[in-house]
Amino acid sequence: MAADDNGGMSTDLAIQGAVRLHHWGVIRARGADAARFLHGQLTSDMLNLGAERAVPAGFCSAKGRLQASFVVWQRAADELLLACAADLLAPTLKRLSMFVLRAQCKLDDASAEWPLQGLVGEAAASRLAGVAVWAHRETPDGTVIRLPDAAGLQRALLAGPAPEGVPAIDAGAWRWLEVASGVPLIEAATVDQFVPQMVNLELIGGVDFKKGCYPGQEVVARSQYRGTLKRRMFLFDVPAAAQAGQEIFHDADPGQPAGLVANAAPSPQGGWSVLAEIKLATLDSGSLHLGAPDGPALVRRELRTPCLWSRPPPPERREADRTDGFHGPGRPSLAGAPMRELFIYYRSQSAHAATVQSRVHEFQAALCRAHPGLVARLLRRPEERHGLLTWMETYAIEPMAPSCRLDDDLQQQIERHAACLKGLLDGERHTEVFLPCAC
Repeated sequence: MAADDNGGMSTDLAIQGAVRLHHWGVIRARGADAARFLHGQLTSDMLNLGAERAVPAGFCSAKGRLQASFVVWQRAADELLLACAADLLAPTLKRLSMFVLRAQCKLDDASAEWPLQGLVGEAAASRLAGVAVWAHRETPDGTVIRLPDAAGLQRALLAGPAPEGVPAIDAGAWRWLEVASGVPLIEAATVDQFVPQMVNLELIGGVDFKKGCYPGQEVVARSQYRGTLKRRMFLFDVPAAAQAGQEIFHDADPGQPAGLVANAAPSPQGGWSVLAEIKLATLDSGSLHLGAPDGPALVRRELRTPCLWSRPPPPERREADRTDGFHGPGRPSLAGAPMRELFIYYRSQSAHAATVQSRVHEFQAALCRAHPGLVARLLRRPEERHGLLTWMETYAIEPMAPSCRLDDDLQQQIERHAACLKGLLDGERHTEVFLPCAC
């Protein structure tokens, strides 16, 4: 596998100041239907942004592949701004405009009116006091959006002119912090390459699975709930120049690519850092190489963004790391642990519906708190039959959950919780366990 260093990115970096983000642009959506129109096109909820919240979001093809990624915020009830890669702004604006039809929404390029600046360190922190990640506030300089930290440094996106009295930083340093943050930016070289989960978009809040339909929604939902995802995005260092769209190869299977570079930037510590989508199966052994089977070897780094989880190296690699002087935290390997899904069916009198729902939600919430990574849902058949309602509880494990297992012990805990439904059910509970099919 790629060499590993769980020590993470250095936090002892003197990157402080602001930079004009020429590789970003801004699309503006205006009109009475602007939020509703975008809600039906993007992966995130556009109807509940409010005055202080921003969201990452994706724009997918009908096949669920990302055509663009955004940071979206609402300036007014009838105006939203979408920051995206500048090299994708024109084609994305054209494609989105094709779907406006009769909606009261006008889309235009607002990059000149809203130039984007990147703020790092004190320049960001002084404007972000009390502001959470993916929230924004108005300042004398313009709208400031807090982005996820990178390398221990606070970052912000400023929509407005360059702030006065703030030192300039190199654009390459900002690009490296973008990579180090683990937040993907779809560029022209990677259009139509990734389902959102392949670049961890849902892990940073960029996919809302409850919002309803948008292009590619069925594919994205199926990837999430069927546990079929075989690729994820990871952070690597490489001792050679890299670029978005560059293929990655595994030494055990040199005939086909094992991944693709999503974003790349020169590292202040030498070499380049890349965010790359990788086949999960290739991480357990062998080595990964940039551009060709005999290209430069990738060295995996830990993503320290709180909302991301970086899949740990297997135990034998961590032991090798220790001999090399690396002592990062590790988690058990996922190898050899088939993912199970649990389905429990039962019926109740319709008069007991509110009580059943309340009690099940309560014990499912308790289970999820006790077992991070467990996903519990309660579903109900919409129609009654002979005064009875049919319910289904589902239990599964989030893709790449670090330690949770849907094993016999957890299943027994779920069954024990069912005691709270005593006297409310009509008949027995029926439990079924499913395993994924081998492909």
